[in-house]
Amino acid sequence: MKSFYTLIVGAMLLTSGKSFSQSFAYTSLMTSVDSTPGSELIFYSRLINNTTSTFLLDGIRDQDVIPDASTWTSAFCIWACYSETTDSIQGDFFPGDIIEFSYHMYTSSTPDHATGIMRFKNVTNPSNIITQSFFGSTDGTFAGVNDLNVNANVNIYPMPIVSGDIFTMSIATTKPANNLSIVVYNMFGSVVSTSSAATGINFMSFDLPAGIYTYNLLSDNTPVKSGKLSIIK
Repeated sequence: MKSFYTLIVGAMLLTSGKSFSQSFAYTSLMTSVDSTPGSELIFYSRLINNTTSTFLLDGIRDQDVIPDASTWTSAFCIWACYSETTDSIQGDFFPGDIIEFSYHMYTSSTPDHATGIMRFKNVTNPSNIITQSFFGSTDGTFAGVNDLNVNANVNIYPMPIVSGDIFTMSIATTKPANNLSIVVYNMFGSVVSTSSAATGINFMSFDLPAGIYTYNLLSDNTPVKSGKLSIIK
């Protein structure tokens, strides 16, 4: 399966008043990541129950990264983070609730690429299904998915970061990048901080609890780089 995959987003099928009352919305925040061999690739999405009803939601991993990259594994976080052996989870989706979802690919030291597929289904209304593909590479295969075609290098000093202290984030891009911003996520994929940024040296501070976080560097709201932050008190 060493080929480029077309992004598949399943449409919501609303065929009756009951279906409408049990619908949910899906927003993809990041569907492709290109990084270095051995890195963890993280993809973010958001689901919203835009009704006044509670229903059961299934989160199903239809395709693990295997056999795309035989030495890679994957896992996902929805409500909580699950092990690499978990393929499905079910839980209550409350009215107006927002679920932050993240899909994780654990790569090997050998350059490769892979696709993972998740399916989200309203158990009460099985026709209400959304399917999402996630593309990851450590060999440059999916670098062109980003329409901006901007690659970025980010260096953070010191690391780990002391919560509340000033640190530097140096950003270099292969092409001019507009409206740069840094979005930080906790281990459940929830946004905990958003900051503007610029190419060159940025002096920043995150007043967050100690822990491991991930970040996205965005250019015009399009992800161009992701990584991890270690924060201590």
